[in-house]
Amino acid sequence: MPDLAAAEERWRLTLDNAPVGIALVSLEGHFMRVNEALCRILGYSTEELLALDFQQLTHEDDLDTDLHFLEQLLAAEISSYRMRKRYLHAEGHHVWADLSVSLVRDGEGQPVHFVSHVADLTEEVKAANRIEEINRELNEQQILLERSNADLEAFAMLASHDLQAPLATIRGYMELLEATYAGVFDERALEWVGRISQATDRMSQLVSSLLDFSRAGTTQSHESVSIAALVEEVRDDLTQLITETHAEVVVDRHAPAVMADRSRMRQVLQNLIQNSLKHRHPERAPRCEIGVEEREVDWMVTVVDNALGIPAEHRDSIFTMYAQVDGGAPGHGIGLAACRQIVERHGGTIWVDGTPSGEGSRFSFTLPR
Repeated sequence: MPDLAAAEERWRLTLDNAPVGIALVSLEGHFMRVNEALCRILGYSTEELLALDFQQLTHEDDLDTDLHFLEQLLAAEISSYRMRKRYLHAEGHHVWADLSVSLVRDGEGQPVHFVSHVADLTEEVKAANRIEEINRELNEQQILLERSNADLEAFAMLASHDLQAPLATIRGYMELLEATYAGVFDERALEWVGRISQATDRMSQLVSSLLDFSRAGTTQSHESVSIAALVEEVRDDLTQLITETHAEVVVDRHAPAVMADRSRMRQVLQNLIQNSLKHRHPERAPRCEIGVEEREVDWMVTVVDNALGIPAEHRDSIFTMYAQVDGGAPGHGIGLAACRQIVERHGGTIWVDGTPSGEGSRFSFTLPR
């Protein structure tokens, strides 16, 4: 008898200190024995639970499934089952739980009672619901953002068209004035006409740059893109500038391909190469080298030049709208901002460093693999 009492005490301690709810349930569904964890999960005292059956505490939408599994257990079709179900808490709300049930049989194989293990899933379900809610909100925000980007691009295209047309008219009439009355205008009048024409050209370039920037935020489907091939295209487009400046644009023909939006990546490379030629050093012929490094999680594309270089204090600000280090250089400070927008929309980052020789800059950007 002492051994039996000791075994009973060990069983009681094991039951009460178990991290999950445990219950012995009669074949009729009444609680025969419950542990403290189950009492905490359901909010009832031991005496209250022993006066109830599991059906009274099971959500009506889960009861049929639970009873069906019990029938299969009694028919020896299955040895145990596991399901998610909702229990009615003592305070009136429902508690999500992970229920595991097995059937205990005697030496002759006759059913004796059920053993239920109940793990509280309430916080897990709340977290999952919250994540689902956040994902839904993010999807809604993404839809709104895509719609906003589309509206912005449509507006920019409309504004570009509506602004370019009168600018072209102004430019045309100024050319007519200059051609028709060149012999009549004095030197001051001709200077004024020239300034108006220059201002019109600058305005036209600014409108085009703003249109390019508005489009930079929209990326199409990504594809395998050869950086070497894009550099060749950019070099063809910049033939006149390259010839005038005696520049050298070099790219590794065996550079690995990247996954990107082809047209947007071309825009990034053209802006970076064109900037290096515009901001060239007056005492040396421009040289621009483009390379691609294949890394574990991304590709790193580098554009290294021997131009004037960018002071360290300006390297963070040059990627913002209208930022210009060299005030005398042509442009509106939009190109690098567009580069940053394109790269970040691809999931990468862009930055600039000095070169080891101290001559020029090293622009780098990453693209996720």
